[in-house]
Amino acid sequence: MKTTKKKARTTAAHIRARLPVNRDRYARPLRVARGKIRNPGGLTTFSPPKPDPELVAKIRFDPAMMPARDSDGWACHPDVDLLYRAPYPGERIDHLLDDEGHVFDRDLLHAAGFLAEWRALEADHDAPPELLAEYFDLGLPDGIAAWNPVLDGAELVALYDTEDSGPVAMFVRRDYFREIRS
Repeated sequence: MKTTKKKARTTAAHIRARLPVNRDRYARPLRVARGKIRNPGGLTTFSPPKPDPELVAKIRFDPAMMPARDSDGWACHPDVDLLYRAPYPGERIDHLLDDEGHVFDRDLLHAAGFLAEWRALEADHDAPPELLAEYFDLGLPDGIAAWNPVLDGAELVALYDTEDSGPVAMFVRRDYFREIRS
């Protein structure tokens, strides 16, 4: 006697029948994956507006405009302030907020032709060990003047303090591959 195996059907209805009571929770991803639901969850999708061309033209990070470090060692290029903006309605915010709740606008930075990189004092292997001990162990925040962070091919544009990571250096470099990617 010859036995034939039936090929298992994998339609959403068959899968739904084998799932526990709360079936819709499991079946919905199948419909989304097959393109039957265009906007999963019924949420409005967020797409930020294009950066303002006039503001993009202002961002140059001219080294001559970089102010001298103050007595505590902090400094910030004036163009960095242009990169912070109020959050858009519906925007998911999970990174790079300043004290006033403004968001760091990476799209604006990329539109100006720059890439940003950050280095924390704690992660800087070239930082003097005694400086790390003074800042983190003894709690002396005014000793950052001895820290001179360097990143090859990048320009230092800001030295500032954060609540989570302590002192942070912000670097920018030209994005030479911007036209290739766009």
